[in-house]
Amino acid sequence: MNARLFPLALPLCLSLACSSKSNDSTSSPSTSGPEGGTGTTWTRLIEGEWTLGPGEEKTRYCVKKELTEDLYVKAIRPIHPKGTHHTLLTLGDGTIDCTTAVAQGLIYAAGVGSEGLTLPEGVAIKLPKGKFLNLGLHLYNTSEDTLEGTSAMEVQFLAKEDVKFESEALLAGPLTLSLPPGKETTVSNECDITDDQTMYALFPHMHQLGKHLKTTFTVGGVEQVIHDGDYTFNEQFQIPLDPQIALHPGDKVKTECTYDNTLDKTVTFGESSDTEMCFSILFRYPALGRGFCGMGSGSTTPPALPGPACAAAGAAGNEIGVGKQCSKGGNECVDNKSADVCLADYTTGDFGNFCTFLCQTNADCGTGAACQGNAGRAVCIPNACIAAKDGGAAPSDGG
Repeated sequence: MNARLFPLALPLCLSLACSSKSNDSTSSPSTSGPEGGTGTTWTRLIEGEWTLGPGEEKTRYCVKKELTEDLYVKAIRPIHPKGTHHTLLTLGDGTIDCTTAVAQGLIYAAGVGSEGLTLPEGVAIKLPKGKFLNLGLHLYNTSEDTLEGTSAMEVQFLAKEDVKFESEALLAGPLTLSLPPGKETTVSNECDITDDQTMYALFPHMHQLGKHLKTTFTVGGVEQVIHDGDYTFNEQFQIPLDPQIALHPGDKVKTECTYDNTLDKTVTFGESSDTEMCFSILFRYPALGRGFCGMGSGSTTPPALPGPACAAAGAAGNEIGVGKQCSKGGNECVDNKSADVCLADYTTGDFGNFCTFLCQTNADCGTGAACQGNAGRAVCIPNACIAAKDGGAAPSDGG
């Protein structure tokens, strides 16, 4: 399959939904390791020290830490000194980039102005033993002086026996966009809810050209505006939803973003401050193992991938799970080593019935698979499926 046939899939670098505040620390006590106990003690879960020269930017500063026990988080806050542009905490297997690991499990995204998040009573984010914590930092020094700092995430724990629901973050919004030069543009994206879930917080996120963001839920056929406000890049906050809002299959989440592109060039989707994003980042329970809701460029319909079903029934995929047969909403890819995204969850048509993940080179994809797609939006495709398009023969083994 060529880049024209496979125009979208997933963005390679979703340091997304994230940005950070220039705020050093807080007055509450913290401990240095994950064995901080439960209660109100803040524990330093993971941290990264850095130095930035004048004008220097590091978009993928990555710190990894293996979890040696199951942990349950009931509150989380970022430590983001000046120079920390955004902070992303994900779960992964230790082998892939911190920002790419968002497909495996987005835990928390902090932005300029973000002060932290306290979960509802009895709700916790599970950090499982054997997984790796990934602290992904976008560091940007806009000053004329050298900056040094330690960026981190601190948490409070909940005892396992007190956990009623596990929580996760859901990103609702387009994964591509194009903003013409010298114009005001509004991008709109709507996604369908396929499972029962309860939303308890919202984090609106755009970049420097963002002027306004609106989030609307359609609940039982009735539209409910959750947030409708001007956007300031240097003041980003999580917004608690009080009361919490229960959504059910058939309900919808719509995100509308308005930009003022004063530049003399077209601006597209990306992780840098000089590109743009449009996300309603929603914190929900129970956890469903899927980090994205909706994709496309200003469309309510996910992109269609022509061709017959890629994976044969029961196909196991390669050594990292690329090509394993999956179905929309079936969660068959969750336990894979790396390929933990079912393409069918984000596209229409029969083709995408296999597990995949974001890639940069063919070497990322394992045996019998290749990295396919446009620059910055590529995923692993089984070699046997690459030629299957528009009436082509379905492969016999799915990879």
